[in-house]
Amino acid sequence: MTIETELDIVDSGKVTTPAPVGTNVLNDSTKNWATNVHKNRLVRITSGLGVGQTALIDSNTASALVIRGTWVTALGTTSEYVILGVDFAQILRDVLGQGFNIGPDNPLEVHDPKVDTLETSMGRTLFSMDFWSDMQEEVQVTSTAGNKTLPDVVIADLPAGTTIVRAVAMFKFRMVENTNAAENKINVDQYIQVKKAGQSFNNAIKMVNTAFTVAATTREGGDVVIGNIDLAGANKVDGNATYNFQWTDADALGDNLNFNDVQVGLRILYSV
Repeated sequence: MTIETELDIVDSGKVTTPAPVGTNVLNDSTKNWATNVHKNRLVRITSGLGVGQTALIDSNTASALVIRGTWVTALGTTSEYVILGVDFAQILRDVLGQGFNIGPDNPLEVHDPKVDTLETSMGRTLFSMDFWSDMQEEVQVTSTAGNKTLPDVVIADLPAGTTIVRAVAMFKFRMVENTNAAENKINVDQYIQVKKAGQSFNNAIKMVNTAFTVAATTREGGDVVIGNIDLAGANKVDGNATYNFQWTDADALGDNLNFNDVQVGLRILYSV
């Protein structure tokens, strides 16, 4: 399979009905295509209104192409187009199917069930939103290990149909104070955890042994700690809801490490 072969022009024509911005159909009443014969090929506007746009064909009727996404520039009766004979879905099947022909005897799921998800996700844009808790005046970590309740985070206003691709937790504090007469620090590895209300806690941010080392009876400026553990998933971080936070087995070398003006948050990477 060569690039030249895959990008052959298999059809061309001229738009017969204008298509406003935000619509997803190209009409050509002179055609009589078989249903979905152009599915997963490309349509490119070569002249006239909307020239330069290229879109993936999601389906077709006898005289209309339905694209994935929408037209960002309107089409008119001056718009001329070509259809390029590249089938992205079949390319994925060829690559991920390891050379097998896809058909009733060799369904795609036998080789790689993730391809359908890849096809569905083609053309999607990823967005990011941060959601923060209210401020908690102080979190005191002592030399006696114990769980520390942190503020809740409410995720709201994610659009309908959102797919959360990745979610990570954040821990923010204005200042850390060591009230001990000796140097102080985190004692042994411990975690900030997150759970969806009604579910079980999940590790979110690893607070490593000896972190936040502070000299005797000293204050230091704060920071934002961002976790690298993906929390996205069913009954973890999966949509608009209230999420509870805790610092589990919080433990300092001595009494006390005080974290002042604390907030926790969730950073959501999502597609629609």
